[in-house]
Amino acid sequence: MVYDSEGKLGDASFFIVGDQISSLPGWQEGAIAAALHAISRIARPDVAITPLLNLPDTRLMVEGI
Repeated sequence: MVYDSEGKLGDASFFIVGDQISSLPGWQEGAIAAALHAISRIARPDVAITPLLNLPDTRLMVEGI
C-alpha cells in the first residue's frame, strides 16, 4: 500500500504478479492466484482482500473436465 504525507491511502504505482510471489511457487495455480489478487486490488483498492481459501482449478478452467 502507498500512503501520502498525511497518512492517507494513495494510488499504487504497479503490481507484481506471478507464481514466484504466491504461496504456490512453480505452479500455474499460484500465478492465477497472484493475478486474481492484483486484479482485485486494482478494481477495489479500498476493500481488504482476504486470503484465498481455495485456489482455482486450472485444469477445470482450461480443459473443462
